[in-house]
Amino acid sequence: MCYPRFNATLFVLCFLSPNAVAPYRFNLASLLLAVGRPLLAVGPLTAVVLNDPLDATAHAALGSVCGDAEPAAVARAYAAVVEATARATPQGPGGQGPGRSARAAHMLATLTGVGASAECAAAEYVAEVFDELAATFERKLVGHLGYKVNTAPTTPTAQAAGCARARGRKT
Repeated sequence: MCYPRFNATLFVLCFLSPNAVAPYRFNLASLLLAVGRPLLAVGPLTAVVLNDPLDATAHAALGSVCGDAEPAAVARAYAAVVEATARATPQGPGGQGPGRSARAAHMLATLTGVGASAECAAAEYVAEVFDELAATFERKLVGHLGYKVNTAPTTPTAQAAGCARARGRKT
């Protein structure tokens, strides 16, 4: 005899156990979002963000997708993330500044309307996003968008010759 509710409950409990790894929790949250249950997705996504405060994909799902449907629940989740990350690392990288997740603090401020990021993105949030994007910027610029890097010499004579060739003239 099959007990679908019982099996589904066990399935969810496995994903929510403390031993569940982040990809499983993220997948559970994605499934819950796909079936229109954003409130139920908040818990697994919060666990993923707590596990890796720099996980931009989990932040996007939690903050943007769930935040639109369940702003109060997501604000509580981000308050917990900000508190936990500040407690875990009282000082930020290099021993300077707050050790909290700048993205979580920004999301909390935008959801609640309280804090510096409620009006304008805080400098630490912008720096966190910039640093994250910088790691893959050149690969995306060249690989995805097809930009070519100029490897020609950059002396004034070489530049003039390159401009002349581009215009179809001989140098």
